Amino acid sequence: MSEQYALADIPLFSPNQHAAFRRGGYETVLDLFLSMPQDIAKKCRVGVREANEMLDMASSAITKPPRRLSDIPQEPSCFTTGDDTLDKMLGGGIRTGMLWEIVGEGASGKTQLALQLSLCVQLPSHLKGLSGSTCYLTTYSGLPTPRLVEIYSEHPAFRNLRINALENITTLATKSSEYLKTVLAAQLPALLADKRRTMPVKLLVIDVLADLFSEDGKTTTSQLAERSRGLGEISALLHGLASQYGLAVVVLNRVVDVFEYTAAQGTAHELVYAEQAKLFSSGNSVAAEQRKKAALGLVWANQVNARIMLTRTNRRRMVEGAGPKRPRISDSSGRPPVVAASDDDILIRRLSILFSTVSPPSSTDFIVTQRGVELLADDIDTFNPSLVPPVSQRPSTSTARPHEGLRDVESLDVAAAQQSSDAAVPSEESSQEPPVEDEEELYWRGMDEFSSDALLASDLGTSDDAVPP
Repeated sequence: MSEQYALADIPLFSPNQHAAFRRGGYETVLDLFLSMPQDIAKKCRVGVREANEMLDMASSAITKPPRRLSDIPQEPSCFTTGDDTLDKMLGGGIRTGMLWEIVGEGASGKTQLALQLSLCVQLPSHLKGLSGSTCYLTTYSGLPTPRLVEIYSEHPAFRNLRINALENITTLATKSSEYLKTVLAAQLPALLADKRRTMPVKLLVIDVLADLFSEDGKTTTSQLAERSRGLGEISALLHGLASQYGLAVVVLNRVVDVFEYTAAQGTAHELVYAEQAKLFSSGNSVAAEQRKKAALGLVWANQVNARIMLTRTNRRRMVEGAGPKRPRISDSSGRPPVVAASDDDILIRRLSILFSTVSPPSSTDFIVTQRGVELLADDIDTFNPSLVPPVSQRPSTSTARPHEGLRDVESLDVAAAQQSSDAAVPSEESSQEPPVEDEEELYWRGMDEFSSDALLASDLGTSDDAVPP
């Protein structure tokens, strides 16, 4: 970062000023900026006016002149997702220089889409690719190479390509948030600089970020503050890499349950955090979306340029054909479809763009096949987040029956290979325990319950010596 410039390397300062910095113990520009002019004058034994002048000189030394838009080379900034309809929904595909988030529950298709993007970015420009490579960072397991090979072999976009797709995907396991920050700050820039001479890295995938911030037991306020600080540092590194190297950053995230509660007395219902969070943390196109919301809270949501939510709907439809063409779906009116005997039903999932800086919110159905992620309909359902029904009108969450979730897990799901049927069946003891609420929601609920009298008292600065009425 520019604030880490050493003061000794800035030629604008005079020898006397460099000596003053050494007396005061100031080594970098950041040390100088974090001090008040009075403190600088006292430690460096200079006047306050000269301390202000030294601050101005340090600011001028690290400030880069603005660039004209005409001087910036117009390089391709978008690559295909492998599905034309999804490209249309996203405003042309996955754009570089942005931080994308794919959020969803287990076996919703997050990793499937990430693997597909890891291959699509390698396509040449005439096939809507960037001829770039991928850096894939995992947090809970290794890269699912067999599934990656299957998508590469079955997807029609990769036919007749003379590239070894696996050689262009660099993977690394990051088991902690501190190690992830080390990778993003030191190891990854070296890799990006080295790859520029061969096949530049154009896509960075993190699968899954929420696993690095999971806490056992009840989350405290200090843990929330530490998590917020860590998320801020990671997002700053990601945005810096995306801007400097022209990367598309795709971060996979998990979901948490949405709980209903009444607002505190005297609090406007529209201002409660739970009511505001549904505008950017959950969808409203199907009932299953309203029962889940993105993890990591408001701090992380403010760092994301686009949020895509994937949901398992527990719906199945008859799909005709398994060829390269787009599958045709049975009539939604309820009439039985006319299909061949070899056709079979398939699990339907939902894809929703909750917000994006390059495209409007929209939603549609998709399936996961041997070819990867395929959208089912060319018509895209657009929706207005401000029209989301209130919490009181949402469908109530019901307890799932044993094995009900496993019935809808396809063999293509990466998560299905890591979950056994025993883990899906809750025991009698665990079923009696109340659900754990999201710590972010608990924090903001406490903020909403502050009464106006308490706020007024804190503003007036009441003390123990106050005379009672």
